[in-house]
Amino acid sequence: LNTYGLRPEIYFAHQIHTNTQYINLLRRVILDRNKIGKIFNRVHERAGHKKRYEADWIPFRPLCANCGRIDEHVKPVEVLENGYVIKYKCEACRYEGYADIRKAEGKAPWRIDWPLRWVLFDVHFEPMGKDLMAAGSSYDTGCALLREYFGREPPIAVFYDFFYWIEPNKEPRKFSKRAGVGLGAHEWLLYAPPEALNYMLLRRHVGDIARDSLRHIDFNPYDIPTYVSRFDSDEEYLFNKLKDGKLGTDDIKILTAYVLSQRDISKAFKHRIRRVPYELALKAAMWMKDIEEGLKMLRRLRALPPDANRFEIEDAKRRLNYAINYLRDWWKPPEINVESVIHNLTDDEKSAIRDLLLNTLDILPEKISQDIIRKYVNEICSKHNLRPKNIYAILYRICLGEETGPPAYRLYQKEFTRRNLVRAAEILEVKKN
Repeated sequence: LNTYGLRPEIYFAHQIHTNTQYINLLRRVILDRNKIGKIFNRVHERAGHKKRYEADWIPFRPLCANCGRIDEHVKPVEVLENGYVIKYKCEACRYEGYADIRKAEGKAPWRIDWPLRWVLFDVHFEPMGKDLMAAGSSYDTGCALLREYFGREPPIAVFYDFFYWIEPNKEPRKFSKRAGVGLGAHEWLLYAPPEALNYMLLRRHVGDIARDSLRHIDFNPYDIPTYVSRFDSDEEYLFNKLKDGKLGTDDIKILTAYVLSQRDISKAFKHRIRRVPYELALKAAMWMKDIEEGLKMLRRLRALPPDANRFEIEDAKRRLNYAINYLRDWWKPPEINVESVIHNLTDDEKSAIRDLLLNTLDILPEKISQDIIRKYVNEICSKHNLRPKNIYAILYRICLGEETGPPAYRLYQKEFTRRNLVRAAEILEVKKN
């Protein structure tokens, strides 16, 4: 949580249920249970629900001292000692006993417990799932309880929809920790900065905060680079707008979401960082041997400025580490139509690539070097009257589907690029004498 800039003071349920103020609030509700039941019944009637709270309803779920149940099988039957003790009967094990609310020997039902927490902690704002927007929900009855019984306004609610896990050629699935569907907030930190996830959540628009829910999020793990790029581009846009001093209504929304997404709001505008684009971090991470070499690559790609300060260098290092993890867990090699690449070559180019692969593919990946590749390329270019630049471009097209890439010897070292070179050799019928 601290990584995301969240520093909550955590209270466990047992601490709440043994808190003197909470116990007194619960006792009030138990003693005024008939009045509370009527409030809830009005809410249910207005919502068209059939459920009603009877006159003998006791808003407490005792813990059976014999079998340990704390569910609908344990029936509260009588209120004693001025609201502090509940007599109960357990239908599961036939035990009869007494539960003391001062000792947390049971708990209030959620429709009671939740609004009591609002009062205890003086809650004025609470996000919640859009399922609680429904009339007659626990939020609806909780609001009525606060207004009609405690005489205060309930918390303002921001309703949110769910995250849906999207993968190619699969049905969307709702995030579920129990079912193992989705990506945990701690797992996101393997692949991307916390600010980017914060921003993605906060940037959603809602028209009427009292009536509408924030739209759901289709989350595709393969789009993590896109999510980070969105954060980067909006950050750049925002700084430029602030420099101009011209912020429109939508810009204010971006500004609010951006500031709240920061781990430390007080430092939101202290250092303007020139970010390394995630896509270029991926390119560097794919071929680098270590982080320092990755930084050199980023400088050559002009993604990391020559005058980068220490904040920008540290940010670049983090992005390289994110990229390493993303490449390992989610990245998929491009599918190159090697046959098409070879088909479009001239006869001289085919002969040159055939000669090059004949001389280089048998070299062990750990033994090959750029000097070896350069030597063969120069010899072959002289033989076929071609430019080295053309030969390297063909290798990149075969391996990556691009015109440029890393030092050519590294194409022989990565499994996915070497596989394309082997396929090209098969097409060109490269055979050893």
